[in-house]
Amino acid sequence: ALARVFTAAPTEESALALKFAAPLLRDRVLRVVSPGRARALRELTGGRAGVDDIELAQKRVLDVALQLQAAGRILIDPRDPDLAGN
Repeated sequence: ALARVFTAAPTEESALALKFAAPLLRDRVLRVVSPGRARALRELTGGRAGVDDIELAQKRVLDVALQLQAAGRILIDPRDPDLAGN
């Protein structure tokens, strides 16, 4: 599901959404996307960004995930520890 979400969301927004993500989540995302996508995400997460921009990007990536779930393309498990912010 992570690969589908972070592949469907725009690269720039995905990178921004991962900027202050927990290192375990960020590493997990970078492992499940294609090598080219992972490289692009790593390159784009290095720049400066405001908290409001990061929160907006996170919301947009969440919207992509909810759209994919509504379409039956992914299943979001509420018991997943990543959803708890750990």
